[in-house]
Amino acid sequence: MSRRLLSYTDLPDDIQALGRELPRKNVDVVLAVLSNEFSSNMAAYQSVYGNVTNDSAMVSCSRLLSDVKVRPFYEAVRDLYFTESTMSRAEAMDRLSTIARTSLSDIINFSTLQVGVDEQGKPVFQSTWQFKDSADIDPEQMQAIAELTATRDGFKIKMHDPKAAIKQLADMAGWNAPTKVQAEVSHEPLVTAGDILYRKPEHKLEVVDGILARKSQDA
Repeated sequence: MSRRLLSYTDLPDDIQALGRELPRKNVDVVLAVLSNEFSSNMAAYQSVYGNVTNDSAMVSCSRLLSDVKVRPFYEAVRDLYFTESTMSRAEAMDRLSTIARTSLSDIINFSTLQVGVDEQGKPVFQSTWQFKDSADIDPEQMQAIAELTATRDGFKIKMHDPKAAIKQLADMAGWNAPTKVQAEVSHEPLVTAGDILYRKPEHKLEVVDGILARKSQDA
């Protein structure tokens, strides 16, 4: 997913201060590279410096980003992008909570309509549903929709599993009791292939017999 290409004036004051120590084109290259709007660092460099050969752009961009004067500015902008684009733990828990709390009735209206009469003249009813008006739906509750598919019979809707969301919340919040793991420790000496290969011939059989005896006891 591409990020919006920042301008220098969009940056916080402390990062702008780092940029003021650099030539303006160096700043523009860093912003272009980190925007992910270009297919490569080479293309980002060419967007700033214009008609530069591919080989020259590749080498020059690599050298620029490795420059000790440019590096602090590059890392500051990179960390800014990363912080803004990465979901925090609190955001993840909020989204899971919304999924766990949202039901179909929060998003759609159910109704029963008469669609005709049968052969005996009795009314025939059909259950139907439709989305609530946008003003009546919390936009965050739309996150609970896993799939929305258009079919010949109308829309098919599938919600995220609220139980799975609750389980993930429990794991993240540490609600579950610690899992008890029982480990068995064997006090028998470890016998390796080397123990057999490098023993004297008359002792090899003793080692093999011991292994077979223990396996028969375990069985």
